[in-house]
Amino acid sequence: FAAVLRGLGVAAGDRVAVMADNAGWHIEAYFAIPWAGAAIAPVNTRWALPEILESLNDCAPSALIVDAAHRFEAIEAPAEV
Repeated sequence: FAAVLRGLGVAAGDRVAVMADNAGWHIEAYFAIPWAGAAIAPVNTRWALPEILESLNDCAPSALIVDAAHRFEAIEAPAEV
């Protein structure tokens, strides 16, 4: 898992966001992310889309790991007012 993250370009000091329901693979992710030199940035699955976007914009992750229940094709940022 750590090697895959590094292969995707995750480098030491990066952040990797995780947005998923509780599952067994979390144990692998929560060991692999630091092993790859990155920090874990959990995203609450109960947040509304604007809250998720704010969190992701704030932490600027180099990768986002999602489960099948929370995947999306694309997110368009809200228009500036």
